[in-house]
Amino acid sequence: MKLLDDNEDSASSLPLKSISPWQILIVDDEPQVHDATVVALRRTHFHDRPCSFLHAYSAAEALQLISETTTIDLMLLDVVMETHDAGLRLVRKLRDGDIRPDLKIVIRSGQPGWERATMVSRDYPIDGYLPKAEQTYERMVETIGPILSNTDGPDTDWQP
Repeated sequence: MKLLDDNEDSASSLPLKSISPWQILIVDDEPQVHDATVVALRRTHFHDRPCSFLHAYSAAEALQLISETTTIDLMLLDVVMETHDAGLRLVRKLRDGDIRPDLKIVIRSGQPGWERATMVSRDYPIDGYLPKAEQTYERMVETIGPILSNTDGPDTDWQP
């Protein structure tokens, strides 16, 4: 990997073809969750593409962003925000409507329990589930990588 030096001619050092980053929408009412997610994933490449991030702090704000932005590849979604089931209601609205029924969704819930994860995965059409208490870098990458491989190109290894 080559890093650009301030003294180098940056135009001649850049690749000819620019790779568009994965657009990941983080939806959570806790700012520290946004910060931790960005810190964890900002240098991660999935299938040779970097990540960029959009932020929403409520389900309503997320719905507006999704309606206005067609380039979102994945949404990391909290369940409990403005109501106890705001995230799940957003999943239903997206899946049952015509806004972005194909949007990849990973639920990230702070509500503990295997039963909860099983119920959400069974009853809601989502692509992944991450308990907040178990969110390590490795778990995020193991969950997100395969989901993104289903949206673009062949399945290749992720790069930290």
